[in-house]
Amino acid sequence: MSTSVSANKTSVLPPMEAATYLARCTGVIDRGNQVDSYEGKEKIAPKILLIFEFPTECAEINGELKPRWMTQIFTKSTHEKSKLRAVLKAWRGKDFTPDELELFELANVLNAPCAISISHAERNGNIYGNISSIGAMVKGTPPPQDVVRKYHFDIDDPETWACFTDLPEWIQAKINASETLKTRGIQINKQGEAVDVATKPTVDIEDEEDLPF
Repeated sequence: MSTSVSANKTSVLPPMEAATYLARCTGVIDRGNQVDSYEGKEKIAPKILLIFEFPTECAEINGELKPRWMTQIFTKSTHEKSKLRAVLKAWRGKDFTPDELELFELANVLNAPCAISISHAERNGNIYGNISSIGAMVKGTPPPQDVVRKYHFDIDDPETWACFTDLPEWIQAKINASETLKTRGIQINKQGEAVDVATKPTVDIEDEEDLPF
């Protein structure tokens, strides 16, 4: 994403400098089945959002000095050719064995340290920061401080919905716009509770070696 986000709402901030930073994963968010458009064709695919916190890069958000966040969206797949699998492989420093992959839970990456490279891109006269790579930290590098809070949201597990209220509104809106919840005829309110769509108010979107997990 080109914007950093706070724990409560989207905050448009100047992009971080193009460099490689130490970070930790603070959120694993299941966005459900989303509609994708590619070359004029639409398809539905399950999407996962990972949120990364940069402890050394802080900004004033809602009157408080907080570590900055950036996010990355993936198709929910660990197929050997998937983007998520490639990132997890680079992050761990090795690929999964078949047994490891069968038992792997994506929530395991919460609080895992990593090295993230940020690059800049220009669009419509504005400069945006983007995550260009996610990988393992350089050996011997002290890890960044732990994240204060971990956000784990599984659209199929209401027991994880308590964190919904603390997610940025644009993430809440994307989840509620998912085909998964449309099929069930529900949305999730600010308290992390399922409500019938007929009673749900509209939410506006603001445009062998040590392994980390």
